[in-house]
Amino acid sequence: MNRLQLRYLIVSFVATAAIAILIQLFLLTLLESNRTLLAGAALAAGWWGNLSTAALVAIMAGRKAATGFTDPRVGKVLGTAIGLWVGIGAIMGLVISTLMLGGQVPGSDIRPGLILIFGLISLGVSLIAATIAGRETAHPPEAEEEA
Repeated sequence: MNRLQLRYLIVSFVATAAIAILIQLFLLTLLESNRTLLAGAALAAGWWGNLSTAALVAIMAGRKAATGFTDPRVGKVLGTAIGLWVGIGAIMGLVISTLMLGGQVPGSDIRPGLILIFGLISLGVSLIAATIAGRETAHPPEAEEEA
């Protein structure tokens, strides 16, 4: 693992966990008396925050990984490689935010299979976003002159 992969793994983990936890805490403060009812909504909303943040970080990582390369195929491979690490960070952020939600709402029934599916979707979106960003960033110098 090189420095760029480690950096974006950590950035993805911290950013996705923070956004998901903030969204979940906001939703849980809406109804203090019925927190168990809002646990599912908080989980889903936190995951949407996780997903959108992971996609944004994946685009940034794909662009950074492919900077300086002129072959779109190489950019695509580099974007996919960095997207994997961003996706793993997003899964870690989702797990941490889910554990925090379980601590906030002790009676909630959060299913591990649901978290696995949400995590795999976040991983897939991260891979796709970083792959496209890497491919679009790496282009021949003459492509700029034609445009």
